[in-house]
Amino acid sequence: NNKYLLINDSNSNKFFGLIYPKIKDGIKIENEEELSKLNKIKDLKIKVYLDIKDGILYLDYKFFYGDLTKEEALVNNEFINEEVEDNFIDFIYELGFDKENLTIENDELIYDFLTNQIENLKQYAEVYISESIKNINIRQMKQPSVGVRFDNNLLEVSFDNLDFDVKELEKVLRTYQLKRKFYRLKDGSVIVLKNEYMDLLNETYEALNVKANQLSDINYVESYKAMKFSNILEHIDEDVNLKEFIDSLVNYEKADYPLDEHFNQVLRSYQKIGYKWLVNLTKYRLGGILADEMGLGKTIQIIALLENDQEDMPSLIVTPASLIYNWEYEFKQFSPSSNVLVIDGNVSERKEAIKNINGKQFIITSYDYLKRDIEYYNNLQFRFCIIDEAQNIKNQTTKNAKSVKSIDAQVRFALTGTPIENALSDLWSIFDFILPGYFRTYERFKREYEIDIVKNDDEHKLKKLSMQISPFILRRTKKEVLSELPPKVEQVIYAKMDEEQKRIYQAMLLNIKRKIINPETNKFEVLSYLTRLRQVCCDPNLIIDSYIGESPKLELTASLVEESINAGHKILIFSQFTSMLDLIAQKLDSIKIPYLTLIGETPKKERLDLVNKFNSSVKFNVFLISLKAGGLGLNLTSADTIIHYDPWWNVSAENQASDRAHRIGQTKTVQVMKLIMKDSIEEKIIKLQELKQQLVDNVINDEEKLISKLTYAEILSLFE
Repeated sequence: NNKYLLINDSNSNKFFGLIYPKIKDGIKIENEEELSKLNKIKDLKIKVYLDIKDGILYLDYKFFYGDLTKEEALVNNEFINEEVEDNFIDFIYELGFDKENLTIENDELIYDFLTNQIENLKQYAEVYISESIKNINIRQMKQPSVGVRFDNNLLEVSFDNLDFDVKELEKVLRTYQLKRKFYRLKDGSVIVLKNEYMDLLNETYEALNVKANQLSDINYVESYKAMKFSNILEHIDEDVNLKEFIDSLVNYEKADYPLDEHFNQVLRSYQKIGYKWLVNLTKYRLGGILADEMGLGKTIQIIALLENDQEDMPSLIVTPASLIYNWEYEFKQFSPSSNVLVIDGNVSERKEAIKNINGKQFIITSYDYLKRDIEYYNNLQFRFCIIDEAQNIKNQTTKNAKSVKSIDAQVRFALTGTPIENALSDLWSIFDFILPGYFRTYERFKREYEIDIVKNDDEHKLKKLSMQISPFILRRTKKEVLSELPPKVEQVIYAKMDEEQKRIYQAMLLNIKRKIINPETNKFEVLSYLTRLRQVCCDPNLIIDSYIGESPKLELTASLVEESINAGHKILIFSQFTSMLDLIAQKLDSIKIPYLTLIGETPKKERLDLVNKFNSSVKFNVFLISLKAGGLGLNLTSADTIIHYDPWWNVSAENQASDRAHRIGQTKTVQVMKLIMKDSIEEKIIKLQELKQQLVDNVINDEEKLISKLTYAEILSLFE
């Protein structure tokens, strides 16, 4: 019953060509010699010919059966192994050759084939290459060397052992960034781009931030770029000076910088640390952002820096108009002998003042004045340029931003409690001021950081950005330095009258002066005159129904409220005038900030309900309170920010009102802000508070009692 397969000359080729290769390993051969006599199949050999012309790689192939070409084998009726032939052709296509022309036109694929895939091809065929291919020099990339040195406040970055001219680096890197593995140099040779080497060169080039045609084997760049090398320093050659420089940026608190005895007594511990940070950056002519939370004394830290600096050069302070006189006041308070020049007045007055800037002066101007007067600053060089409320330059296209960035200063500092108010672009614009070019253009910053961080939550990019900015931003919150703070921090903030407001005030003052010259004028009449002047300072709308000018103090209040709420604070606003509280309420309505109000007419039961609502509510962060109504009997410890809209004759009354928040149970530092109109009776009141402190040893709630204790000369001085 055995079945046999009969093999003869007529079917032996098919058997040995198609069947035998598949079964030979699973059968027992009794007579291999006789079997081999029947096998007349000739071995298939494949020959491949490669040539390159005009950047195109050409392939040709031929099949041989023994010494016969395929065509000759067909004529000779030899067995043709179509399966192996087809598999080989498919393999060629897999190597990237075009099916129609058997070509590769892409340089990257050509170099990859000649470097890697040609060895695979040699396993199946004899490969013959033309002279043009033999002349292509493809070599492995040598390990480059990068050196970084710190010398005279500059970084010296050098390249050594490169496979190419350093001026080709940008093109090489661009090729690498496109995920390509090969680069053809100007001399025609090709290098294989190795990841570990290219990563080093790429990060070094990015950190250098110089144009390709400016690159050389040795490059000198700004010292602040050292932070961009910090994550690759372990892979490059560095020197001792560089290590010390980077260490000083991180460990500035250990530095021992001179501080005169006056400021050594005045500054609190955390402010002394801030002073060291400022001096340390100044030492290397680096800028920074002092981003302490509102109320921690950014101004006094800057004044300490300016006063202790030894350079005989002027410094420029740019601030919102509402804070110009606050800066002047702070200088007078903490450094009375300072040479301070406020740039204000009309155009000719400002021009003349700017023209006379010389030596170690501290120049204070506003963003608005600066952009108007920028041409007069063109030939001036400053030691420091300080910008306060730096969020005013968050939009890099505004004249505010362009004008401050055009100032020629050796060192630049920005002060702000909110370095990032709405977007990362805010941060870029401020850095473009303090360290121009640190993050290149905004478009590049957006592409490199902002999109990935904001839209893609890229933690790696966030960490990288944080590392690069951290030496140049100092941020402390009240909570962090609570143990360093007194229980209550007071601050006087100045506003400047609108022109229309000033005209009304001066006219009223002149009229009052005429009246009080009369010796028969009693003190109660004087009181009414003083009250009207104070109301004009608060807001002319209090006494003039048709007033159409600006209200600087009201605008300042709205700004302070918004900033405080954004920082997580709750605010009490006190005013003697309930009508002023009404105007503040209207302003808060217009900017959609919820509030509560408590005045003298508020029933006692409702007073307690309002207090409980304010203390427990997350909705109501502002409490409007008339000074007399809220001075006693209220516990408002949920608030940590106090605004005294108008000054009271007796500082004790103000203190009592402030103590509604600053009392047992308060866990936060209380910030007390007194709003004062510049060049007005309110300034006189502040001076009287200081001069007549003995008058307020006891609680005095009625202004008549205070007035009765003033001499007639003192009363007249209020109108000077």
